[in-house]
Amino acid sequence: MRCEPPNDSGSVRPTLYRRIFGSPENAPNNLAGAAIILAFGVGLLASLALPDLLLEVWQLILPVVTLVFGFVIGRNTKN
Repeated sequence: MRCEPPNDSGSVRPTLYRRIFGSPENAPNNLAGAAIILAFGVGLLASLALPDLLLEVWQLILPVVTLVFGFVIGRNTKN
């Protein structure tokens, strides 16, 4: 059994949330990046599966992407 020093939260092992999204300070930006990648992935797969509905698919995907970009830019802007 290996003994590890505690992290910032006092626990020995990082939680699953910290492993996936990083520290609490960076988690919203990492989650936003994951949402953008997921949206583009879904859009690409839907475009390949439904070529007749190409315009409608991207009309649904692009507002999500711009919303996430707006969140990231707005979050990083200081008053």
